[in-house]
Amino acid sequence: MNILIKPRKNRYIIYAIIIALFSTIGMQISLLNINIEQIFKRLEYRSMLIYFIAILKKSISGKGETDLLYSIIGCGIFLLFLIIFSYKFSKREIVSATCLAILFGICRWIGVAFSHKESWGYFLRNKYIVLLDIWYIAGYILFALGIFLLIGKMIIGYQKKNKNFFKAKHEKMYDFKHIFFLCALIILVCWLPYYVSLWPGAIHGDFSMQVLQLFHYPTILQGQLTSDGINILYSNDHPFIHTQMLGFFIKIGIRLKHVSWGYGIYTFLQMSAYIIGIALLLATLNKFGVDQLILKVALFIYALIPVFPLYSILVGGDAFFSLMFLYFMIEVIWIFGTKGKIFYDKNALKI
Repeated sequence: MNILIKPRKNRYIIYAIIIALFSTIGMQISLLNINIEQIFKRLEYRSMLIYFIAILKKSISGKGETDLLYSIIGCGIFLLFLIIFSYKFSKREIVSATCLAILFGICRWIGVAFSHKESWGYFLRNKYIVLLDIWYIAGYILFALGIFLLIGKMIIGYQKKNKNFFKAKHEKMYDFKHIFFLCALIILVCWLPYYVSLWPGAIHGDFSMQVLQLFHYPTILQGQLTSDGINILYSNDHPFIHTQMLGFFIKIGIRLKHVSWGYGIYTFLQMSAYIIGIALLLATLNKFGVDQLILKVALFIYALIPVFPLYSILVGGDAFFSLMFLYFMIEVIWIFGTKGKIFYDKNALKI
């Protein structure tokens, strides 16, 4: 795909400028620490528009250290949409990119809401704040939309030039199951020494906090990262489901009269899940035509670089999140590899 900066109509240049300004301002909005009452008291003229402008000005002020960054972002968004307006997109491309962009914008807002205040109420407490929320989300949606549209166009352009990109070059010689079991076996053999020597595993700093929460002991996170209430001991700083999973195996260890046994069972299962995920990843990439040399190098790195086996037996929220993200990326590869057929054609799942 040859990237063009030649909008199909002159007015699209104006559209690109408007989108860049709207998106950049939206992304720069700070939704935290806006004292609406004090802002209202200082205003001489009172109207909804004046109120909103004052709150908007307050929300993007005091960020002088990032002015240059947002200026660069604004220029980047402008160029991005000049490129977008140089191409025609199918309805499917637009709908797909829009859905992903909306999801990105909403997730970005949720991340801010629950990383700082752990509450919807703070960000929905006033109609002016709600307008800022909408602008903030829309800014990130437009930014993500441009990126997703361009990436999709690049992938489609590459596919047209390389029609065999999603076809395995060695399908007959190396089938999916053979590659999967071979990679899993190699990685297991290379990782087992780490598991045995460090049994029952390694712990992250979050582990002790999760154990305290599990057995209903107050932690330093209470009142900081959880909803208000003296009886609420769990924290969103640690995945609730993961905390319960750890508790299940710790209780198994208690029943076995040795906590380390339950802990060791969990780390072995987590390590096995990592091995299965990496083997699935390599087998999937092989199925969709990735060069064999690249896959061999990747297998070498996964099997022999210590950081991977050590991370696989680390007990903590980060290792659990990375494991879930690994399987998520495998799903994404299958979606692109089958050109979306995985959603409606059972034959697309044949391995």
